[in-house]
Amino acid sequence: MHCKCHGVSGTCNIRTCWKSLPSKFIEVGKKLVNEYSRAIEIKAGVRTGSLRYSSTNDLVYVTKSPDYCNFDAKLGSYGTSGRACNKSLTGYAGCESMCCGRGYSTKLIEKIERCQCKYHYCCYVKCKICHTWIERQYCN
Repeated sequence: MHCKCHGVSGTCNIRTCWKSLPSKFIEVGKKLVNEYSRAIEIKAGVRTGSLRYSSTNDLVYVTKSPDYCNFDAKLGSYGTSGRACNKSLTGYAGCESMCCGRGYSTKLIEKIERCQCKYHYCCYVKCKICHTWIERQYCN
């Protein structure tokens, strides 16, 4: 929980609080992604039935992950076709990886929003309507 005070000359007339993730959350997430890409498949030993892997710090798995690229109703995977991606990013969120080599298409989307708002005495706000075009990429 984080809180911030608002008030004249540093007084705390109003206190705003919000829930937030721990500061190390992103760091832990990056480490997990790195470990996931180097995970080791383990199998039961033929003679002893024991599990073998190289280190207690390795991330291991016994069943391979499904192919998340393609639709599979049995597994509940919708695949990545039609999913929004970002051509500017590298790694998992980028179009190269997320679209599984199928490429992506770019669409122009019109965004309509209020802008150039001004307060008029007394007591209303008047805004203009602005139209902007945004490029979005979607996996083929």
